[in-house]
Amino acid sequence: MPNFELEELIKELKRENYILKQYYKAAEETNIVSKGDLQGNITYANDKFVEVSQYSKEEAMGKPHSLLKGEDSKEKFDNLWETIKSKKSWKGLLRNRKKDDSFYFVDNVITPILNED
Repeated sequence: MPNFELEELIKELKRENYILKQYYKAAEETNIVSKGDLQGNITYANDKFVEVSQYSKEEAMGKPHSLLKGEDSKEKFDNLWETIKSKKSWKGLLRNRKKDDSFYFVDNVITPILNED
């Protein structure tokens, strides 16, 4: 690849990365975001998660997402896990429990983020 084409490709990647960072920031500031491992344990929680759930990041890390479980529907959770294990996004309303035992409702989109493998 000629040097000019490589430089243009790098510029384009930098522009796209800059835009993606802005989308990321907007999502982080306006949405409850958490990430989990394959067993459902929390590996990341943003500030909105902390604000709404009342759990600190330190309290949440490594704990199962069921820490927030306020939903009684086994069928809903079975469907949720079946959907995300099949590499599809699950969408639905869940009742979660805050640290103080009060409830909050979340209109969820749970999306598996996968690597190439």
